Amino acid sequence: MPELPEVETIVKGLEEVMKGKVINSIACYYPGTVIYDDNIAAKPLPAKALSIKRKGKYIIIYLDSAYALIVHLRMTGKFVYDQFPSEPLSYERARINLKNNSVLHFIDIRTFGKIIICRQCNIDRYLPTLGLEPFSDDFTTQNLKEKMQGK
Repeated sequence: MPELPEVETIVKGLEEVMKGKVINSIACYYPGTVIYDDNIAAKPLPAKALSIKRKGKYIIIYLDSAYALIVHLRMTGKFVYDQFPSEPLSYERARINLKNNSVLHFIDIRTFGKIIICRQCNIDRYLPTLGLEPFSDDFTTQNLKEKMQGK
């Protein structure tokens, strides 16, 4: 399973190849990999990727259409950027098609990874209760001391 520092590295890589680019569509090659929020009233794609953030081990891609993609890689998930895509790769569970004809292959050998498409206002519905972010301003010695009290 990618650990938090690895997910942070993936977010930085996704920012390089996705930020400001238009996502035309998402193709799902394995049932249950791509999940659409029940509250989607309009077609969320195509839309421009405004920013890519990490919350815990979740990757959140904010779109200009008031929607977001929430990605959890689970145990074996990874993205592979491809400027000249062809047939689906081995273990490719989904594909994010960008406007410039490049793609992000979502490869997941164990099939546990998920891509959720939801309204930005519903992101918290899809995230579990998470602890303090280690790079946030809230992560202080005082907060850490309080959390460790009695441990």
